[in-house]
Amino acid sequence: MLGTFLLLSICPLIFIFFFAIYSSEKALSISGNRINNILLDYVIFLHRENLTKQTEIINEKISSIKKQVHVVQAEAEDVFSNPLLPKDYHLSLQKEKEGYYWEDIKGDVSNVGMSSPLELTKDIKYKLLKSKLLEKEFIQIYNQEKSISRIYYMGTQSYWRIYPKENVKESREKGRYKPYYDFTTWPFYTLAASAKRNHEVWTKPSNEVDNMFTLSMPIFENKSDFKGVIGVDISVPKFLDKFLNFRFKEPSAYAILISSPDHKIIASQQKAQKDLRYFTTNVIQKLYDSEQPLFMKINHSEKIILVSTVKETNGKIVYVIPKKEIISSVKSSIENQLGTYIRTFTIQFICLLITIICILVAVTFMIWKHYSKPFNEVLQGISSISSEKFQVRIKDQRLEEFQLFTQSFNMMAKKIDDLITNYKLLNLYLEEKVSDRTTKLYIANETLKQTNDKLITMEKTRRAMFANIAHDLKTPITVVLGYIEAINDKMINTEQIDEYLHRIHKHLHSINNLVKGVYELNHVEMSEQVFHYQIVQANEFFMHVEDLLKHDSNIHVYVEEKLPSLKIDIKYLERAILNLVENSIKYSNSNTPIVINVSSDRTQIVVSVRDYGWGIPHEDLPYIFDRFYRVDRARNSSKAGNGLGLSIVKEIIYAHGGIIEVQSELEKGTEFVIKLPIYDDERVYVL
Repeated sequence: MLGTFLLLSICPLIFIFFFAIYSSEKALSISGNRINNILLDYVIFLHRENLTKQTEIINEKISSIKKQVHVVQAEAEDVFSNPLLPKDYHLSLQKEKEGYYWEDIKGDVSNVGMSSPLELTKDIKYKLLKSKLLEKEFIQIYNQEKSISRIYYMGTQSYWRIYPKENVKESREKGRYKPYYDFTTWPFYTLAASAKRNHEVWTKPSNEVDNMFTLSMPIFENKSDFKGVIGVDISVPKFLDKFLNFRFKEPSAYAILISSPDHKIIASQQKAQKDLRYFTTNVIQKLYDSEQPLFMKINHSEKIILVSTVKETNGKIVYVIPKKEIISSVKSSIENQLGTYIRTFTIQFICLLITIICILVAVTFMIWKHYSKPFNEVLQGISSISSEKFQVRIKDQRLEEFQLFTQSFNMMAKKIDDLITNYKLLNLYLEEKVSDRTTKLYIANETLKQTNDKLITMEKTRRAMFANIAHDLKTPITVVLGYIEAINDKMINTEQIDEYLHRIHKHLHSINNLVKGVYELNHVEMSEQVFHYQIVQANEFFMHVEDLLKHDSNIHVYVEEKLPSLKIDIKYLERAILNLVENSIKYSNSNTPIVINVSSDRTQIVVSVRDYGWGIPHEDLPYIFDRFYRVDRARNSSKAGNGLGLSIVKEIIYAHGGIIEVQSELEKGTEFVIKLPIYDDERVYVL
């Protein structure tokens, strides 16, 4: 009886098994072509997605290089618009017998050169010398982007600076460099020279290796005067390493790169070599004009061609995939799927018999679990409370016997949780109070400490100031008293009295200057309303200063046009600049030039006072703005002064919200730099 029941139950399953196998084979045979087309479209879609990613990668790399070249171009325009020259660098040009010049130097540096038709003029030397300031940016960009072969500056004539340095003599011997080359006639230069400011051009180097292309940008001095070109040669293999090394799932598929606007194949994978001769001008033009998938016969085989545009250069990336390789993989996939289906269905049929037996066991287990669930939940709740997890709650039970017990347990757990929460909040509140009081005591203690330190510092400063004043007053007062006593005692001849009265007047004048200096410095430091600020045009103010100094032919003033406005006290700011000029004259030989340069940027006006005098020792630089400090420590120095001039300058500049800096080198001169915040629409930019 049991055997008959099992046989009647299994026979329908066996019939269903063979019918399903037959239906599956027929369905797969009928829908094979449809699946081929669907999978073909899907594979094409995947390849297009990958092609888009490849294009984005190349675009990002090109964009990265463009941004870096824009940085160098901006730096170059700043260099050629600024009169500063590089320090500790001198041109070491050597002339070859062919007439060209070049710089043969050692180290990881750039070097310069020029073609033989050029004459080495002072202007060319000046431009090559200034281009040294671009070397740091050249090295930084070259090290950041491994695909860059070299980066260079090309002047308005055929003279240049290049990094990495070029061994011109060796390049000439190998035929890579011709002495008579005029690089300004090459496409990378002519196209960049005709481009707008901040616009880049892409070209292939003329008469150069074919596996490189060039990105170049024009340079303008003061945004209008063309000063040459910044160029970057980019290695195609290094730049397109991921593109050239990309592997397709299809064995014969490959990728190529078409340039713009000449429509030439500039890069291709190794597997493309046997098909390249079939890419005629007409075929490439057809590819270039299409953005949709194409089906073309190339080298006696039907190929699927996908095209994507590199937006930065308008070049085209092309994927060429044999159609038969995609279809063969689809057919193989269908056959594998059918075999897998039959095996899977057989296993499932066997598992079905086992499942029927397991269902009875499972039903019994579920019934047992349903009625034992309330006991388990109660035990879990008690265990949670024992572990101090008072947020535990037991769900409402379907069995009426457990509902009242569940509600009582949940109420107890809630009350315990509320008590613990209130305790924690109270403890946290007390901790915050203690922490707040501790913080206030610490702040008060720090404030007292800072105040005490300030009082000690002020006392030391006061003592030092009075000691300096006493020292500077002692000598002239002693001399004056001596002269007066000599006159009273008639120890001086009548005809010499006028001379001694003149000496007395000189020493009294020195005392008066010291008192006035101390008085003025004290007023400036105490801010006793000595400053009367007004808004002025900076150009008018500095032209006024230039008029005050025009009597001295050794002083040269350069003022940038269209400076922004300033909010200043004209008298005191004029006094600060004249103090710096007098200081430069005092510590320079006669007929030594003094240069005043006034410029601006977005937030400040920069005033540079540069002399070529004796300079200041390095160890004295930190103290030159201290009151009564003089570099020549002896008080009987041949140069008159009381050491207050630079202290007054510093306080005046600080009162205007500015800063003052100094750079100096012995026997080479000193430069003081003042930076003042500009006044614009009632907003003052603080440095």
